Amino acid sequence: AGITTIGNNAFEGCSSLTGVSMPLGLESIGQSVFYGCSSLTSIVLPSAIKSIPYGLFYNCTNLASIEMGDDITSIGQNAFYGCKSITRLDFSGALESTGNYAFAYCTSLREVLLSPNLTSLGSSAFSNCTSLEEISLPDSLKVIPSSLFSNCSSLKTVNAAADLISIGSSAFYDCAVLEGFNIPATVTSLGSSAFRGCAKTTSITIPEGIKAVPDHFCYGCTSLADVTLPSTI
Repeated sequence: AGITTIGNNAFEGCSSLTGVSMPLGLESIGQSVFYGCSSLTSIVLPSAIKSIPYGLFYNCTNLASIEMGDDITSIGQNAFYGCKSITRLDFSGALESTGNYAFAYCTSLREVLLSPNLTSLGSSAFSNCTSLEEISLPDSLKVIPSSLFSNCSSLKTVNAAADLISIGSSAFYDCAVLEGFNIPATVTSLGSSAFRGCAKTTSITIPEGIKAVPDHFCYGCTSLADVTLPSTI
């Protein structure tokens, strides 16, 4: 019948491994299987794999090409952490959720396509993706979690749902070239340091209903020239 499962940490630390031929009948893959496989350059995941588990490609620093099915629904914490050679990821098919730090430190990542089914992104999911310039978050995503784009130093444009409800702490921390982010009127929760260090942001409007501007909210926004506060403060 062939191999159907690869267990946790099966090839962790195999730093000379450059490629893997995955069996077509593979149905399940464990956590951190290729953790630290720093010579791995490409991989094809069989279409039966619907979930990318915790730490699967953690610090696979030379991994540049990943082929997978359109039916990936979840991505675990640290799954692509430190994959510094990946430039594009397409999860536009069925993705519903990601874990914390899922794509953190993917420093060459320039394009990410996200599914219209996505409802949850983990904290710091894209932190330190220093080549990312633009991203569109689907309308299904109502919460921008803490540190989502922290230290994304090239990020200029973020498109988000018109009925967003929450922006977490340090969500855009040190997004030094972010040209502005329109906070929707539907937002009821703002986190501390959300726009800290956004040196190119020139104006910001805090929605009606917000009763307090959190600590360090726009700290270091050296180009900020226009702030509109709600009557509820």
